[in-house]
Amino acid sequence: MDEPGSTEAATIGPMTGRLYERWSLLAGARFLLASIVLLTHLKLFAATSGVVEFIGGAAFQAIAGFLLISGYSIGSSYKSRRAGFYIRRVERIYPAYIGAIGLAVAAYGWPGASVFAINLLFMNQLLTSQSFLGPAWSLSLEVWLYALTPLLALANGRLIWALALASFGAYIVYLPLITLMHLPSFSGLGYGLNLIMLSHFWLLGFIVATQPKPRRSCAIIAGLLVAGIGLACAIQFGSRFKNDRLSDFFLIDTPSFVWQACVLAFVVALLWLIAADKLPARKSSLLAWMGDISYPLYLVHVPVFVIFSGAGLASAMALTVATYAVAAGVMFVMEYPIRQMRGALRPRAIAGAQ
Repeated sequence: MDEPGSTEAATIGPMTGRLYERWSLLAGARFLLASIVLLTHLKLFAATSGVVEFIGGAAFQAIAGFLLISGYSIGSSYKSRRAGFYIRRVERIYPAYIGAIGLAVAAYGWPGASVFAINLLFMNQLLTSQSFLGPAWSLSLEVWLYALTPLLALANGRLIWALALASFGAYIVYLPLITLMHLPSFSGLGYGLNLIMLSHFWLLGFIVATQPKPRRSCAIIAGLLVAGIGLACAIQFGSRFKNDRLSDFFLIDTPSFVWQACVLAFVVALLWLIAADKLPARKSSLLAWMGDISYPLYLVHVPVFVIFSGAGLASAMALTVATYAVAAGVMFVMEYPIRQMRGALRPRAIAGAQ
C-alpha cells in the first residue's frame, strides 16, 4: 500500500533519536507478529522446544496486533490519499494471496470450484466457517473493513467509537461462551460473526490515525485490551479451579497471559509513540523488507509446513527457514513485479495489512 506522507516532528529526543520513522517501525512489528503466528503452527508439524510453544501461545494477540496496525495504516493512507484507494488495496492484497492459494492447492489438493471462488473473493467466514487457506480467516475480516473505509472516513468520531465499543462488547460476551458452551473459536466462525466480534481491534487502530487526541485513544485502547485479557484470565482460573488444577493456572497459564499482554502492550506502545509525533525521519531498508515479507509469511506458512513435512522435512529449524525462503520468493515473484509496473518499488516500509 502507498505510504502516507510523513508528519513526524523535527525534534528528536534521546530515545527517539535511536529509532526510525513510523512506517519502518510498523513494518518491523508486523514481521515479529507474523513470526509469532508461524511458531504457534510449527508445533503441529515438528518437535519444538517449550520456548517456541510459549512464544506461539500469543498467536491470537499477534493477530489482534495485526488488526490494530492495519486499522492505523489504512486510516493514515486514506486520510492522506483517497484517490485510487481500492486499486491500491487490490494491488497490495491479491498478488501474494494468489500465490498462497496456489501453495494451498499444492498442499491440500483442489478444493472444488465453489470453495476456490469463495476464498478467492474473500467470502470465506461469510459463506463458510473455515478458510481453505487457514490463516486467511482474519484477512477476510480485514477486506470487508477496507471496503467500508470510505464510509468510516465520512462518519464522525463518536459513531466510530460506538461501533468499536459495540464490537468489543460482542467479543466480551462471546469469549466466555467458547469455554462454557464449547463454541467455535473466532477463526471458525461463519456468517460474518468474526467481523462483528473482532472489528474493534481494526477500528481502534483506525481511530488513532483519524481522530483527534490519538494518545488519549491509545490509553483507552490499552484499558480495553487489559479488560479482554483479564476476562480470559478469569475464565481460565475458573476452569482450572473447577477441575482441581489451580496450580497449573499459576505455573502455566499466568506466564502465558503475561506474555500475551506484553504482545498487545508492545503494539499499543508503538502506536502511542507514533501518536507522540516525535519520531525521526530516517527509514530502515531492513525493517521495510521485513514488513514486506510479513504478509506472504503469514499466508504461506501453513501450506509450506504441509508440503515440506510431507516431503520428509521434520526439523523445526529447517521448516522455519524453508518458510521464510518461500515467503521471500512469493514477495519477489508475485508482489514486487506489480510495484515495478506502477513505479512503486523502492526501499521503504509498506504500511499495508499483513
